[in-house]
Amino acid sequence: FLQVLIEVYRRLSTVRVSYPAPRRISLSIAMDVPQEFLGPSSGGERLLTLTSGLFAVLGRRFGMFREVRRSKVTAADASTGMLSDLECISSQGEVVLAVEVKDRELTITQLRKTMSDIRQKQVSEIFLIAQKGVARGDEQSVANHIDKEFASGHNVYVTEILALARAVLSLLGETGRQEFVKEVASHLDRYGSDIRHRR
Repeated sequence: FLQVLIEVYRRLSTVRVSYPAPRRISLSIAMDVPQEFLGPSSGGERLLTLTSGLFAVLGRRFGMFREVRRSKVTAADASTGMLSDLECISSQGEVVLAVEVKDRELTITQLRKTMSDIRQKQVSEIFLIAQKGVARGDEQSVANHIDKEFASGHNVYVTEILALARAVLSLLGETGRQEFVKEVASHLDRYGSDIRHRR
């Protein structure tokens, strides 16, 4: 019986799902789909997938970076050799933008730890996708720390993915929105997201 379960798990992990993308995608639909997608709990997998897809399209469309590297959501950054959840890589192979993705509230402790790790790699542009915002009581400390980081040469941006996506997908237009939907689907398969997140 155990062998059967192992085989079922192995086969499900290799399943490729076909994701039909409509020929036309309005901004309101492009925003409704991610909002619905983020609904079920996923341990951060869905948020990380949406974020990596958005930054990949942003980098390509605006020529800001060549690729976006990411690891599985359960892997600690240090164990993967990455300095954040996502690394945006220039054509010269350098990390030009670090993106840390939090599906919980951002605390001042998390911000300090993230910045300590990133500062060592001398990356000056840092996005913190804080899906549930900044923890109550930490707002002023976070704002002060961001100002302190700016003074030392780091631009730190704290936002949530849907607010960022609305601005980016507006600028990218309809073809960019189609590309975004396809990119997210591609990331679901490429990074081996659980089958329940790919339905």
